[in-house]
Formats: sequence, C-alpha cells, structure tokens
Amino acid sequence: MHNEITGEVISVKKKESHQELIVKKKRNKVLIYNNLNKNIYPGMIIYCFGENIIPDENHIEYDFNYQKYLWRNHINGIIKSESIEIVGRKLSINIIPIIFTNYFELNFNGLTLTFLKALLLGDSSSLDEVFYDSLICNGTIHLFAISGLHISLFVGIIYYFLKKFNLKEKCCDAIIIGFLCVYLIITSFSPSILRASLMYIFRKINQKLNLNLSSLDIISIIFVFLILINPYYMYNLGFVLSFLVAFVIILSQTIVNGSNIKQMFLISVFAQIATIPISININNEINILSPLTNLVFIILMETIILPFSLLVSVFPLLQTFYYYIVLSYSSLSIFLSKYFTVILKFRDFNHFMIMIYYGLIILFLQNYHKTNLRKTILLLFFGYIFCIYNCHLFTFHGEVNFLDLYNGEAILITEPFGKSNILIDTGDGTNNAVTNYLKNKGIRSLDLLIITHNHRDHNGELESLVRHFHINKIVVSAYYNSDLTKLDNVITVKEGNIIECGNIRFSVLHPDKEYKDENDNSIVLYTKIGGLKYLFMGDATKNIELKFSDLNVDIIKVAHHGSSTSTSDAFIKSIKPRYAIIQCGRIEKFGFPHQDVINILEKNNVIIYRTDKHYSIKIKYYKKERIFKTLR
Repeated sequence: MHNEITGEVISVKKKESHQELIVKKKRNKVLIYNNLNKNIYPGMIIYCFGENIIPDENHIEYDFNYQKYLWRNHINGIIKSESIEIVGRKLSINIIPIIFTNYFELNFNGLTLTFLKALLLGDSSSLDEVFYDSLICNGTIHLFAISGLHISLFVGIIYYFLKKFNLKEKCCDAIIIGFLCVYLIITSFSPSILRASLMYIFRKINQKLNLNLSSLDIISIIFVFLILINPYYMYNLGFVLSFLVAFVIILSQTIVNGSNIKQMFLISVFAQIATIPISININNEINILSPLTNLVFIILMETIILPFSLLVSVFPLLQTFYYYIVLSYSSLSIFLSKYFTVILKFRDFNHFMIMIYYGLIILFLQNYHKTNLRKTILLLFFGYIFCIYNCHLFTFHGEVNFLDLYNGEAILITEPFGKSNILIDTGDGTNNAVTNYLKNKGIRSLDLLIITHNHRDHNGELESLVRHFHINKIVVSAYYNSDLTKLDNVITVKEGNIIECGNIRFSVLHPDKEYKDENDNSIVLYTKIGGLKYLFMGDATKNIELKFSDLNVDIIKVAHHGSSTSTSDAFIKSIKPRYAIIQCGRIEKFGFPHQDVINILEKNNVIIYRTDKHYSIKIKYYKKERIFKTLR
C-alpha cells in the first residue's frame, strides 16, 4: 500500500543510513524515512511518494509501543520514501538547530563532538553505548540532558560579562531573555530547557511586579501553563523528570541546611528517591550509591566540563586539550559504574504502585515536623519498597508465557510465590527482547534455562542472559555441539532423563541419539503445570513425532513455529491436545504457520493460539483455576 504527501519539513534527524523527516500538512504530521541520498532541510516544501508503513504494536508485555509513541508526538503516519521532490522553500526557525549541528560536525570530531552535541545541543544520540550505560548506572544521565544546571551556568556567564560593560539591569535581562529564546530554538524547544527558561523569565516578572510568588508557585504555574498548551507533555520523559527534580529541589530547601557539599548531597538523595519509579521503568535497576557519584560528577560538570565546553565551542583550537578532559570524565564514569555500585533490581512500577509511592512521599513532607508521625510514614515507605523488591514472594498465581518474538521462541514459566523461574529457549536476540522482558517482570535470576537445540532462533540471546542474570542451571541436549557444554553450570540430557525445578518435573522424551537434522536433536519435554499436561516439541520434525503418540496432552507447543515439516495428522489424532500454541515469529519469507498445519489442528478440533494473531500468550494458574490471556 502506497501513500503520498505534500507538506513542509519541520524536523530532520540524521541516522547512519537515512534521514528521518517530519512533514507537516495543516494539522497532520507524517514521519518519512528518506534513504534516497537527497539532503532535505527544515523549511523545504516537498512532495513524497512511498510505501505506507503501519506502525507496530508491542508484541510482548511491557515492550515499547511504537503506535502510542507516534500518537503522543502527534504523528499520523509513516512513509518509506520512494521518490521525493522539492517543490518550494520557506524561511523556518527549524533550520537553526541544523546550522549549529553542521558547525560542530565541521569543526570537531570523535569524543569531543559527542560531548559538545550532548551538552550544548541536547543531542545525546551519539554517546558511546558503554559510556551511556555507565551514566545510567551512576545516575548521572541527567547531566547530559540540558536542564536548569546548564541554564544557570550560561546565564551566570552572560550576566558576568554584561556587567563588565556596565549595562543596566533591564538591558541585561533583555539580552539574557533573548539568549534563552534563541537557545530554545537551537535545542528544538527541549522540555527541560523550556522549563528552566520559563522559570528564569517568571522570576524576573515576579521581582519587577512584586507579586510575592514563591518558587513553588512559579513552577506550578509554569507546569499548568505548559500542560494546557500541550497535554502530550505528560508523556515526555524529559518533561516529567525535569519538573519532578525541580519540585524536589524546591521542596527540600526547607529541610536542607549545612555546607554546600552537604546540601548538594542531600538534594541528590532526595532527587533519586523522587525519580525511582521513573528510573525503574526505564532500566529496572538503581544504584544506591549514585548520590555519592552524582556529587562528584555534578562538581566536575559545573566547574570543568561545562565551562570548557562553552570555551572550546568558540575556540576550536582548544579541542585537543578538551578531548583529554572529556576522556578522563568518560573513563572515570565507566570505572565507577564497574567498581562503585550497589545495584537493586525491580520490576516495572504500574500506575497504582506509582500513586502509592508518591502518596507516601507527600504524606512524609506534609508531616515532616511531626517526629513520631514522620517516623511511622518513613517506616511504611521503606516497607513498601521492600514489598515491591520482593513482589515475587507475594504472587499467588503461576504463569506460562509464550513470547511473541521477531524470530524464534522463548517460553517463561514462573511458579507461585517465586518458587522457580524457568526459561525454555531465548529467541534470536533481536533487541534483547527476552532480557528486557525478564527485567521488566522483576526477575533477577533463572533457576533453569533450557536450550532445546543449537539454532540461533532458539539460543541467540543466551550471551545477553548470562551477562544480566544469575542462571543456576543451563540444560542442553547431550548432542549439543558447542563450547557451551564446557561451562560449570551446564548439564546435558537425553531421552529418559528427568529435570526437576521447584515443583515442576520435566520428562525428557528426546533426543535418543544424534541426528543429521539439528531440528531433530531438539529436547522434547513433557510436564504437568497447574493441572495441565504440556508437551514442548522444540523444532522436532514428523520423523520422530510418533514416538510420543501414547501421551495424554492438554497443551502442545507446536514444533518448528508451525512449519509443515512437523505436526502430522496422525500425531495430533493420537495425542488429542485441547490447545495448541504456535510461536510463529514475524519473518514473512518463512510464511509461518503453514496452512497445512492449521488445517490439521482445526480438523481435530484443537483450539489454536498463535503469536502472529494473538501476540504473546499467557496461561495463568492458581490451584485448579486457569486463565488464557493474549496481548491482542
């Protein structure tokens, strides 16, 4: 299906292999992927013809929902361009960020360019992955999102030099406000810059008109004002974090005293506590030592990094010296993230959990001067955090989750009360989907990881899982040809073996020998979970299916993604499953599931759940109750 649009380019983002254009026509905005080697700039009027792309939903629970992301950014569609014609030009302020970006890219390179773009333009997209992860781990990522810290420094420097020329206060204020307006354009009206700039302007208005508004009054007015202008700001992470931290700093001023270092440390602690739910929903972990590292890096940023960033941006000849400064900063960040951390891992906070969390914080602040009540609320708060951290111990039901991965299979089994976490296969590792899913569920360790056979769509994310989780046992076939079998926590199995984990007992029905076809080396498992009998077939083919014809099966995980190489009519007739789960993957060229398999299952009155139609499939069980839930 194709689409076309004629409109004004209002935004351009450079990627490695293409440009991402936002084109506006009246009230509609369309995202265009431009890989035609044609440089497009804001202000151009273009005609674009191309393939209409339907944005994807989240296929796995907790996964990123691209449809919602586009909706929150007022984007009505996506076109992959096949032809673009420039039909006109108009003056646009959106060209200004491009001009400054081109200036930096022309005069700087490498780590110097990366830091300057992040700290002065608010573009952190080119930060090295290892360094970026260290910023998240240390809780210092906010220093690379332009905010009040940057604005205060810039305004202070400008004010200092203006006073050297003996300019009047009104003239200084006008110049500074003009600078802030230009800087807002340069940073594409970043919410954090917008908040900080409006705070400065409103404070000046408050002083001139003697309105006697407190800082809390001013930031509240700005918050309401911006939300009324654009309610979608509520979904902007930078906006939420900027206001949340600003509120914390203002509210904590009444209870923070002592030296500047002590005040900075306490504010850092309060800011971390206030942003825990948001930080957890981004990365599912916090470093409880981050207030200390924050203190170090804030001082370095204020006194060295930011001033030198401004200096070198004006005098590019200093970039060699600047390079060694930012290299030292980067190395220190990476070092501390490795050796100065105490990491706590949490599951995602849902809306109800967030409401309780902030409700307790508000109660604490309201009753801060009531010593006994304050202690009680504080005890409740830490008790609540303890319960969230150990939420798996309070889970009454168990689950069997069949994940809808881009390519491959992964099945997560969790028993009630955190008795055991079992993962069968990992998928191919696209976007680390399984790793992220486990983190979002608050799973910190796997009791058992079973790799059915040595194909990438079943073991491709193994390395990531080993890196991020403690895995007690990894189970592979006795005929699994890989160096993996040399690890201490790896056990090999074959037909006739039993695998026990928690209250679950797996019977290994296959393999009995080594086969030429790696699919036929799949571990085939039979077990009972929550009163239902499961048969997990891996990718086993028709050649070995009839070995299991005497089984009593409630749910079969259909072999090989629903390929016609498996699941014969004779096999289904013999085991008589009530339900069939097909994990198809989303690679169109394979065409899974094959229609022959669907016909066989339907002919035998099997209820079919398939990930191409239902997305991820969850079976919840508690005692004798069982509920099938699908994401779609």
